Amino acid sequence: MSGEKRGWFKGLVGFAFGGLVGFVGGLLFAPKPGRESREQLRAKAEELVETGRETYSSQRDKLQEVLDVGREAAAKRSDELRQKIDEIKVKIKEQTEKIGEEIKEKEAEEAGEEKAEKEESKPKGS
Repeated sequence: MSGEKRGWFKGLVGFAFGGLVGFVGGLLFAPKPGRESREQLRAKAEELVETGRETYSSQRDKLQEVLDVGREAAAKRSDELRQKIDEIKVKIKEQTEKIGEEIKEKEAEEAGEEKAEKEESKPKGS
């Protein structure tokens, strides 16, 4: 795909260059005096330079807009991901605390059972 784009662009550049060479050749071989041809050629060159500058400026502005939109989208997505990470951290902390409480309760139950077993195994007369 990338090769196709480069080929298309090269073809467009070649076409534009060929048109320019043809235009200049036509002016040079036209039945006008040299001074008029040179002035016309100079005017056309200035026009082409100005068109190039305008095109460059507009494309630069469009690119800047696209970059700005991309930055905004990336910042928004980054904020969303940070928020989700924070939510997950809170859930993990809650679950860890819950498991810790369950372990303490189970240990307390087991300790109570062991105490009861020891009391049962003691002779009643002592």
